[in-house]
Amino acid sequence: YVTKIFAFAVLLSSYFIFNSFGVIDEGALYKLSLVSNLSKHIQISSNKADAGSADAKKGKSKAKEIDTTPENSQLSTFFPSFMWLLRDFTLDLVDQDNRAITPKQYLEEALLQKPGNTERIKEKNQIRQAITDFFRDRECFTIVRPVNDEKALRTVDQIPADKLRPEFMKQVNDFKQKVLWSTRPKTLFGKTLSGEGLVIFCKPYVNAINHGAVPSIRNAWENLGLVENPKILKACVRVYI
Repeated sequence: YVTKIFAFAVLLSSYFIFNSFGVIDEGALYKLSLVSNLSKHIQISSNKADAGSADAKKGKSKAKEIDTTPENSQLSTFFPSFMWLLRDFTLDLVDQDNRAITPKQYLEEALLQKPGNTERIKEKNQIRQAITDFFRDRECFTIVRPVNDEKALRTVDQIPADKLRPEFMKQVNDFKQKVLWSTRPKTLFGKTLSGEGLVIFCKPYVNAINHGAVPSIRNAWENLGLVENPKILKACVRVYI
């Protein structure tokens, strides 16, 4: 059920921010393991909905395998931009040769496939592959701890802003500006969705999820057309007749 909610959020989002503490390690990757199952809960067309639903009910879906069919490889065009926010970040951003790198470069390095054939390594590599496949537009941002004192960190919500680390405050403000500049309205098939359109777009998704089916992007889009097109026609008639 959690995966379905996650898939629903991804379908509606234009900018997806994943908020985690510390560095990108195996634990952080595991928290994004839901990504590797997105292709089982979202589809572009509905011709596979019944089969996917039946497999899910019979328990035949393989949670540790990523569907790499041509249709699912196109899902990235409908997915939001991805921002990985790393809070309380403590590492120096340098490469193996001690040269400075950007948070984006750090993210790409963390998403590279790791050598090895153990089940644990394979599982983490599948998560890495899923993130790179589904979120083609991806970014990373790091923020240091708000205070250095461990005791003060426990009550950080009670500390005035002017008492927090200047570096922390600057990074928070920079992050807010980046999000404001990067966020775009939700688009689908090259069209921008209005607030009303987004609500209409939600209904087929919710109905599919509630009935154990796989949400279809194209079905939701066609449903939006069925609702909106008569309104456009009436508006044109009022103007020209």
